[in-house]
Amino acid sequence: SNGTFSVIGGGSQISANVTSGSATSQIRLYALATTVATPATAAFTGTMNTPQNWSGAIATFKAPSISGLTLAGAAAGNYTLAAATGAVTVTPKNLTVTGLTANGKTYDGTTNAILTGTAVLAAAETAGTGSTADGKPYTGDALTLGGTATGVFTGKQAANGKLVTVTGKTLTGAQAGNYTLVQPSGLTANITPLPITVEAVMASKTYDGTTSAPGTPTLMPALASGDFASVLAQVFQDPNASTGNKGIVPNITISDGNGGANYALTLTNFNSGTILQAPVTITLGGLAQMADGTPKSATATTDPPGKPVGFSYNGTATAPSNAGTYAVVATITDANYTGTASGTLVISAAATIDTWRSSHFTENEITAGLAADHADPDGDGLNNRSEYILGTDPKAFTPQPLAVTPAAGNQFTLSFLARRANGSGYTGLTRKYDLQQSVNLADPSSWQGVTGQTNIVGTDQTVTVTLPLAASKKFYRLNVRIE
Repeated sequence: SNGTFSVIGGGSQISANVTSGSATSQIRLYALATTVATPATAAFTGTMNTPQNWSGAIATFKAPSISGLTLAGAAAGNYTLAAATGAVTVTPKNLTVTGLTANGKTYDGTTNAILTGTAVLAAAETAGTGSTADGKPYTGDALTLGGTATGVFTGKQAANGKLVTVTGKTLTGAQAGNYTLVQPSGLTANITPLPITVEAVMASKTYDGTTSAPGTPTLMPALASGDFASVLAQVFQDPNASTGNKGIVPNITISDGNGGANYALTLTNFNSGTILQAPVTITLGGLAQMADGTPKSATATTDPPGKPVGFSYNGTATAPSNAGTYAVVATITDANYTGTASGTLVISAAATIDTWRSSHFTENEITAGLAADHADPDGDGLNNRSEYILGTDPKAFTPQPLAVTPAAGNQFTLSFLARRANGSGYTGLTRKYDLQQSVNLADPSSWQGVTGQTNIVGTDQTVTVTLPLAASKKFYRLNVRIE
């Protein structure tokens, strides 16, 4: 049913004026017994189904005694007075805190946010004005805003417009229980990437054909706690040898849970690195030759093998052809390597081999051409010039000077007679032997001396060398020279 009622004074009297077209309606009348807050009185007039706002945390309504109440009027017989009890809870009002601002920061690996400003409540309003959702306290309520505000970003990663959550503000005072304090909200700020300088450091190495560089670049400042560099290295800009002017480039990969985006990198090169030339050992050969009108060049083998070598003879690059003695200097010509060797090239006059020739052939045989350098009168596969160098008889069959003999197990032996240089045509000369090996006959520069079997001076001794059988093909030869 609809009607109006009034609460008079402290709520001890009720008057009602009810109208209804129903003959069976009931009226429940309530008295406002208590209001727990200031003001201590309440007044209400209006329709019973219209909500109103009362000041106070708890307001209890209870029915008056019906013994002293009567109904009058033409329709009184249609109603029965009934007592009823009940309670209504007044919900605390939310209070808004303003005045705080979240400041941006540089990434530091934490979610800590810096807050500035002064936290305040909204301006108070008169009870009964405004709305329950406006966040304002009521005039006359004793309230104190306290506590320390703490801000926390939603995640530590660098980004713009990150939400900041605030906690820590408190509300005290006599009427604090009538309100719920809402912490500041809607604050945002930026976390900007931390600038990091990655600087390459001094490095020096011997040429190895790669750009790898020793040393670890420096970081300034250090990475935030919990982050680490999964890659921190440096390389030369190119692999070539040079001293004091090589560029070194730093390289870094940061594991920070954000693909490295929490840092703003500046890479700084070091421009005074050094790649030293790799050393090469040069062994000279061909230092004793016979004059025949053609230039006579020395030979060289290198370790490591196959490195290019340049020669000078008495200070010039032109190989000599005349008989005589020449100072030979061999130098590695690849700029990434270094190595020199020196020796003496002796070009013997033709009369030297001619002396040997005259001691082994008659004038008729010489005239017939049997004594010529490239003739092979005994048919053993060695021409006269080779017979002279080997010290063998050009008119008697000579077996190949390097003999191969199987040995026990996976081994074999090579043997040869190292003859002394004596007799006609060898005055002042020495015969020397080099046992050499190669894995590639197509590459003349691949021949290298067998360890411990080079520069053997012939004294008419037999030299025997035991070698292991190789898993792949390997070739051997005997190099004989007179010098």
